[in-house]
Amino acid sequence: NLGIIAFAGLPLTGKTTLAKELERLMPITRIDVDEIRQFLFKHYPVDTERDRDKDAKQMFASWQSLFILANNVIAAGLPVIVAGTFSRKIYHYRLMVISEDHNVPLKVIHCSTPDEVMAARIEQRRKDKENPSSLKDLEGYYRVKARYVKFAAPDLLDVDTSEPLERCLEQITDFIKAR
Repeated sequence: NLGIIAFAGLPLTGKTTLAKELERLMPITRIDVDEIRQFLFKHYPVDTERDRDKDAKQMFASWQSLFILANNVIAAGLPVIVAGTFSRKIYHYRLMVISEDHNVPLKVIHCSTPDEVMAARIEQRRKDKENPSSLKDLEGYYRVKARYVKFAAPDLLDVDTSEPLERCLEQITDFIKAR
């Protein structure tokens, strides 16, 4: 059993892109916290800079939903991909508990990219009306980065997503098969 494959990292580091590609390559359920939030709250948009309380409540509900869904998929005996920042230790803990409760492996893929690549991604997202990001500028990215807590898992792969997509996927599939 592949168990739980978690894609973690700062916003715009390519977690969702890589998780979707992995899902395309293998029969596995993919759950993304940003997609859950969009589904739950699409009629209730929040300006993340101006209404931090509402933003926090929506994120909390989205994370709770992710953990419930992941637990149910694993309980059904199926592997799952989960994607999100996993920026808080409580999120790490919740995923580890699901892994331990069901005796399945937890493999964490930590996505990162150099700051100059991030600046270009932020600018690109700013122009993208279909796929906006809550990150409006590099200053906002640095604020998020300063308080980010990297997932500390024994089975962890660091992936530099400035590398070509095929190279990243090769590293990830090798990592998953090796364990």
